[in-house]
Amino acid sequence: MGKTIKTISLASHVGAGKTSLTEALLFYAKKISRLGSVDSGNTVTDYDVEEIKRKMTLSLSVVNFEEEGTKYNIIDTPGFFDFESDVIAAESVSEGLVLLLNATSTLEVGIEKILKRLKANPKPFMVVVNKMDKEGADFFNAVNELRLKSLGFNIACMYLPFGNAGEFKGMVHVMSKKSIVFDGDFKFHIEESFPEELETRIEEEQERLKEAAAEGDDTILEKYLAGEDLSEEEIVSSLKNAVKLGKTALVIPVSSVKGYGIAQLVRAFGYYFPDYSEKENLEMYSEKEMKVFPINSDSELIIQIFKTVLDPFVGKVSFAKILSGSYKGESVLYNVTKQQEERIASVSFPFGKEPVITKEADCGDIVTFSKLQITTTNDTLSRSKIKYEPKKIEFPKPTFFMGVYPKVKGDEDKLGSAIIKFIEEDPSMFYGKSPETGEFLLGGLGDIQMDVLMEKVKRRFKVEGTLVKPKVAYRESIKIPVVAEGKHKKQTGGHGQYGHVIIKFEPIGYEEEFIFESQIVGGVVPKQYVPAVEKGLREVLGSGHLAGYPVIGIKAILVDGSYHEVDSNELSFKMAAHLAFKKAMEKAKPVLLEPINYIEVTVPKDFTGDVMGDLNSKRGRIQGMDSIKDSETVIKAYVPQSEIVNYAMDLRSITQGRGSFVTRFDHFEEAPPQIAEKVIKEASVESSK
Repeated sequence: MGKTIKTISLASHVGAGKTSLTEALLFYAKKISRLGSVDSGNTVTDYDVEEIKRKMTLSLSVVNFEEEGTKYNIIDTPGFFDFESDVIAAESVSEGLVLLLNATSTLEVGIEKILKRLKANPKPFMVVVNKMDKEGADFFNAVNELRLKSLGFNIACMYLPFGNAGEFKGMVHVMSKKSIVFDGDFKFHIEESFPEELETRIEEEQERLKEAAAEGDDTILEKYLAGEDLSEEEIVSSLKNAVKLGKTALVIPVSSVKGYGIAQLVRAFGYYFPDYSEKENLEMYSEKEMKVFPINSDSELIIQIFKTVLDPFVGKVSFAKILSGSYKGESVLYNVTKQQEERIASVSFPFGKEPVITKEADCGDIVTFSKLQITTTNDTLSRSKIKYEPKKIEFPKPTFFMGVYPKVKGDEDKLGSAIIKFIEEDPSMFYGKSPETGEFLLGGLGDIQMDVLMEKVKRRFKVEGTLVKPKVAYRESIKIPVVAEGKHKKQTGGHGQYGHVIIKFEPIGYEEEFIFESQIVGGVVPKQYVPAVEKGLREVLGSGHLAGYPVIGIKAILVDGSYHEVDSNELSFKMAAHLAFKKAMEKAKPVLLEPINYIEVTVPKDFTGDVMGDLNSKRGRIQGMDSIKDSETVIKAYVPQSEIVNYAMDLRSITQGRGSFVTRFDHFEEAPPQIAEKVIKEASVESSK
């Protein structure tokens, strides 16, 4: 295998300082000559126009540096919920993760979501308590809050700070009790002593480190349980394995803007995080089986695309991880997913907006491909026409939908084409036409995500769109059986038109759309015209009498009629059916039906009451509740679809982002009178425009 490579993703709630930490790491490694800042809009990783304007990371960005023979790929990720797909993509290709806490604030919900993912899919991670130089910084409060939400992880401090805010002067290495004293930005010296006021805390953290180390080695566990002394070497060695197993997270205090603790953090990266070469095998899957591929520089080349970006200057850029083998300048690779060859135009090592072109890349490295034609996120590239692929990255499904309309009439196609191009950047987004309402919908995880996409479309393709609350797929039906007659008669010289039908209309269950039956005897309506009657009815079912919504739950029985030997034809009987249907809908007590969704909402138990109350206020009917691991509740309910079109945002507000839900259409019910009246009135106004 080639050089030692470690890919590390930075993750946190928004505002914890991931981008600032990335700048500090690059400055420490002499990859940049000055520190950029988010407020100034001159950082390496937040270079998109929207990121600079909003002063927040909107898309993952990759940089790299080398330290003591190891190449580090650092992935800066968004902290806002709407852009969770990029965080998941970064985690999937990382050997380690850095969880950032803001020393000046309480524990944010974004941290809890990351911990839940780490619990489900263990990965080595460390905790960085950032912004230690800021007013109000409280390292110990941040760590204690994290421990309360740690989900069973061992959270052990590797260093303890002395002095907070403007008095953040240094930190003590817990095991050696030596002090790192800061001399100025990115500068420090080591002293043998430590502040006496930290002695009790140091002893407590030493005990935590021993407990954590015991999880990494059975021999150390036996010695620890027996009360035997553990050497610093034994503890550190076993800690490394505990971190590798994803059971323990070491905590380091830092100030990104001053460079305090950065050298110690990089050193911890080097010792505690595994490099990609430590992974020996790669599980690959076909439709029918799993196969294990060896991982090394000389094995089969396997590349996974984990992110796609539409760059304003380069065009389509595909971020990829070399999972096995080495890239050696091939001009053509095989797309295993699409089963087609892909021409390779340019390969680079990503570095913000200034990638470095390369002809070769080692196993475990991160590269970008420019202008791939058929390859998209989650695709696999190889030299050979293999049939196996690595496990796909599981991205969140869209839960929030809006209707999309062009601001200028006639720009529908232009707007749609532009949106589709940007949708490729985020697999959690959707764009398409609703088969129920005919409306074009944009789906995603939240309103900020959609606003950003529409701004990009406007800036790049010079077309503007408007997002509106999506239409609800109402239906109409009838409540009583009626008999209606339809007669179409027209004489204009020569052959005329004549069709006459008598049809009985009956209500049936709303789970049925339409049933047609003929009870004609004696040939009063010739057999060849009966299908035309059914066809005519089906044509008008799409527009009901009340508000123009499709009609369902109706049975039509052709019982009588008449014809003319010369003037009757299929068109005449279709028109007669139209007339009969119209008369029937007027006198069969038509009703408006609203779609009812089944929904399952998963929330922490503390929010159960609030969520149930909200569902009740939305005319929901609670069907039951289940408990999950004594910490969460799954609430099951039926709710009118019109009440939950914005439920993704409502639930986020109620649970501070801790809740999730899945929903699907279940059935139709008669809408309450006040709802029906409102919908009918709105439809009348819309049709008069």
